[in-house]
Amino acid sequence: MERLKTVHLLYIVCAFLPFSCLPKHDSNESLEKINLLPLYVLSSDKLEGRKSGSLQMEIAALYLQGVYSHIGLDTFKKAPNYFQDVFIGDSTSLGKNIVGFIRGTDSYLKDEYIVVSAHYDHLGVCKDENSISGGDSIYNGARDNAVGVNALIEIARHFAIKPPKRSVIFVCFTAEEIGYLGSDYFLSHLPVNYSQIAFDFNIDNVGYNNTSAITVLGMGKTTVDSILYNKCDELKLRVIANPNSELNLYERSDNVSFMKKGIPSITYCMGFDSIDSNIKKYYHSVHDNLSSLDLNYVRKYINSSVFVAERIANVEARPASFY
Repeated sequence: MERLKTVHLLYIVCAFLPFSCLPKHDSNESLEKINLLPLYVLSSDKLEGRKSGSLQMEIAALYLQGVYSHIGLDTFKKAPNYFQDVFIGDSTSLGKNIVGFIRGTDSYLKDEYIVVSAHYDHLGVCKDENSISGGDSIYNGARDNAVGVNALIEIARHFAIKPPKRSVIFVCFTAEEIGYLGSDYFLSHLPVNYSQIAFDFNIDNVGYNNTSAITVLGMGKTTVDSILYNKCDELKLRVIANPNSELNLYERSDNVSFMKKGIPSITYCMGFDSIDSNIKKYYHSVHDNLSSLDLNYVRKYINSSVFVAERIANVEARPASFY
């Protein structure tokens, strides 16, 4: 049985290998050329909702490993081959964080690290037949958070051509959906000294209902607010700050693991003014699939994430928090 599982795993990974061959990100390319292949792969029915600890998450991890390798990200000794095994207790594995980095160019700032993070797990397959809509039982997680991982990959491709002053760690987290376990583990097993982590640019999504904007959770909590407003204004996107404050959305993604350590962090989201019926229709729902997305807006959002991250990684003064 184990051998059959391995053969099945290798078969599907080989089927996805062409998706690893992503062209480099050129800052002068049009929005239409932003590569959405990672979004297609991660939200595919073949990955059955990417539940932490599943065979499908192993496939997703191998796919992301291939993408990191193709981009040319460096590896840490504590995450060989880009893999950081995440353990709960003494032996129970919840899968792998995917970790790589690009070294900064500034002789002083290169010893500081910006973390660009996004979780790649979701909820798996719906087991409640009463919740299945139209025969669809897969929580594909296109918004949550295949789009976010695609944005992380575009940022990495851009920095591979144009490295910033600071070094940048790229980490795709496992087990966010079951309590930020991947990010907690990463913060407890950092590949660099804790004092070197300057900022976390976390990318996560519940959905969108405003395609003229991006939403940032954590505005007012760090010193990067002016960067966010200024760069998004250049890109003709409005910044929506901390909607539905009564829901404490800022404390509901992997950024909370960094916040608990006192590391400045924001979560960068597609535009939403409030958690309305349109958001609820897709959030943690079998409706959250690729065909439901406005891909033109997805490209704008991803493009904005690239150049906001670039500004943060190059700012002279180290970001600080107001926790």
